[in-house]
Amino acid sequence: MSQNDQPPTPAPPPPLPFKWKLFVGSVAGIVGVSMTFTLDYCKTMLQRQSPSNPGFGYKSFLDCYRGELKRVGFIGMHDGYKANIVGILPEKGLKLACFDQFCDLLKGNNREATLLQQLCAGAGAGFCQDIATTPMEMVKLNMQGEVAEAARAGREPMSTSQLVNKLGFRGCYSGYVATVARDIPYSAMFFSGQAQLKKVFTGGRRPPTFAESLSAGIISGVISGILATPMDVIKTRMQNQHKLLLDKADVPWGKPYASLPSAYVRLPTEEGVKALFKGSSPRAIATAPLMGISVALYDIVGRYVHKQ
Repeated sequence: MSQNDQPPTPAPPPPLPFKWKLFVGSVAGIVGVSMTFTLDYCKTMLQRQSPSNPGFGYKSFLDCYRGELKRVGFIGMHDGYKANIVGILPEKGLKLACFDQFCDLLKGNNREATLLQQLCAGAGAGFCQDIATTPMEMVKLNMQGEVAEAARAGREPMSTSQLVNKLGFRGCYSGYVATVARDIPYSAMFFSGQAQLKKVFTGGRRPPTFAESLSAGIISGVISGILATPMDVIKTRMQNQHKLLLDKADVPWGKPYASLPSAYVRLPTEEGVKALFKGSSPRAIATAPLMGISVALYDIVGRYVHKQ
């Protein structure tokens, strides 16, 4: 068959209504988070260590995973899971649905969005998701360390509802600017990367298979996750610091960070540039399959909904 005789590329399906995008994104997010939560737990434990307060002295992701499995058990490594599941419904739903919606708006009548449009759509999705992400992660990461902090202070660990009541509405949004500073570049890199990889895998002539969507999400997730780790380390510390100050407890890195810019200056100055990439391995290991699974399920479930 000559090149001119090749069948034309099929037209893309019409966009899903936004409410269906939210639903599909939420389902994909719940499945992905449930499968990778213990990896995220270890990432948080590593990022909270500092030279002045090394915590349990974990040297690597595997060391941390084995140590926490022995110390608190598999169930204990799911501290903060309830808060994460409640928050993941709007968070992942907004993230995936907003990227799709922004792409549809930016590309207009064109068949597909350009790389620049995908970058802008990803950045917009990252900004929108943080309405849900900030309180979810504030509660999650503080619950992840609550058992250890309660043991050191000689008190009973707080429940999720007790922590939320203690933080209050404003406290739950502590670290919002740091979260936005992480999620805008991360989402721009991730979404444009996975979209371009799917185009490479399929030649732009057919919908990607589940394996292709999963692979594109994992590859893009690893690269984006590692590059965004410095912003994630700062965000984790800023949010953990807020609760420690409420508890009148010592901050592991000595003097509390006065602001986001001061944290970016002090961390590499006091602990070295390497400290900015603390937890990069577990972050990549956790976020890559999470986003890969989420994107693949979003594509598959979205196509199923189209057929109904």
